[in-house]
Amino acid sequence: MMGASFGSFFGLVIVRFPEQSIISPASHCDLCQQQLAYQDLIPIFSQLINRFRCRFCKKSFAPWYWLLELVCGFTFLFASHGFLTWTELLLTYAGLLLSCYDCKNQTYPLMVWLVFFMMTSILSPWNTITFACLLLAGLAQLGFIKMGAGDFLYLASISLSFDLQELLWLLQIACLTAIFYYLVSKRCASIPFVPFLFLGFLLVLGIGKWG
Repeated sequence: MMGASFGSFFGLVIVRFPEQSIISPASHCDLCQQQLAYQDLIPIFSQLINRFRCRFCKKSFAPWYWLLELVCGFTFLFASHGFLTWTELLLTYAGLLLSCYDCKNQTYPLMVWLVFFMMTSILSPWNTITFACLLLAGLAQLGFIKMGAGDFLYLASISLSFDLQELLWLLQIACLTAIFYYLVSKRCASIPFVPFLFLGFLLVLGIGKWG
């Protein structure tokens, strides 16, 4: 339940921040604006009881709300039983949020990354790769590198848990899947890259633990 509660809060953050306050107003249906009661705010269970709809206007909620609660709940459960380290859990949560933001706006709030990065830094010390990724992020922000600064910042976070070989595998997976998506979708515009980095992180993490 703790992890699912985090997922519910993350959903609120994605919808509101940085344009709106995450504290007020109280949680409400985005469609009918009706304030939700406590029985509507129980992660996962409220969604099931209300059949993934608003109890008042009967309109369906976006599926990513309950998926976020479900994924965060299970990953927290894995960490609680020792299948994931707390650093890996934080990186997974960060990847989820940053991927959602990147898909939505092709950018993400620096504050969201910074909060997770600082928490992860408490558990895992910085290393040479971390400094290198932060430097590359600065160069990208100044326009010297044709890659989003946010991508390097996310890699800096992952470097707190992954070694160089794992990061190289992650980048290969991210690049290949991004190219495949680009070719299949036939999009001419730029595509968000953080979700592919996150996919690479999950695959390398999973193979390393259970492969």
